[in-house]
Amino acid sequence: MTPDDFEGNWSLVSWEADHLDHTTSSPFGADPVGVISYGGGRMSCHMAVRGRASLARDAEGVPTEAERARAFVTYVAYAGPFEVVGSDVIHHVDVSLFPGWVGIDLVRAARFEGDLLHLTALMNAGTANEATHRLVWRAMAPGARLS
Repeated sequence: MTPDDFEGNWSLVSWEADHLDHTTSSPFGADPVGVISYGGGRMSCHMAVRGRASLARDAEGVPTEAERARAFVTYVAYAGPFEVVGSDVIHHVDVSLFPGWVGIDLVRAARFEGDLLHLTALMNAGTANEATHRLVWRAMAPGARLS
């Protein structure tokens, strides 16, 4: 597996998490939306709950605190350089919606199946929230829009 195998844009097909109590959840629902892009030694990932509510505005045109909180928990975004080591792709985060992710490495086990990219990661290891996240991405044609 090489960085060239990842080159391009991939649309999110599914995101599931397997928890310690043997349950499975879909963190952003049954039909999440997202794109992960790889190129030039860098990657960028954006994922959201499909159909997120628009932000209303108060009298000054500013979203309320509750709306900002809802927007935060329904979106994931991060970017940085990446490398491939064996069958893992490592995302070196240098910017993120989550400040705590900046400067860390997110290791994803990667597997290709036709036009699909499967990424698997153990998150929150050693905590009550430990879960194995399984994301499936489909290769996008150049210039294609997310559906």
